[in-house]
Amino acid sequence: MFLRYELLPDGTDNILFISDGVHDVFEVSSDEALANTQRLWQKIHADDLPAFRRSMQSSIEELSKWDHEWRIRMNDGSIKWLEGRGTPYRLEGGRTLWNTLVLDITQRKRLEAEQQSLVAHLRLALETANLGFWRLNLATNELYWNERLMEIY
Repeated sequence: MFLRYELLPDGTDNILFISDGVHDVFEVSSDEALANTQRLWQKIHADDLPAFRRSMQSSIEELSKWDHEWRIRMNDGSIKWLEGRGTPYRLEGGRTLWNTLVLDITQRKRLEAEQQSLVAHLRLALETANLGFWRLNLATNELYWNERLMEIY
């Protein structure tokens, strides 16, 4: 989803352009989002809203690239992970404008969580079985032995 988002010094905001991808991401039509930015804001997970606002404030103050991950709650109650990246521009009157890309990263977040779980289970299995292991980086020819393998040899 692409959007052009404007924040005014008094805290009010406008969406100047939003692609039709907003429906796939937020389950909101582009007309609804253009008419009322709150349709998008109200979807942000309550636990993520403070960090979301801080990330935008930092982007405003430093005129730095905005890059943030957060969750939204869908109409059916499910959670979706999003990543936003925007380039800010300062406009007359203290307004800030971002050209922004928002991506659905839910699948990536699920895979990362699964990977972390698998790694934790592998560590537990290695510790429980008191196993040694080694790994060889073929690109650098670097060999790594864990502490238990060092004790064994």
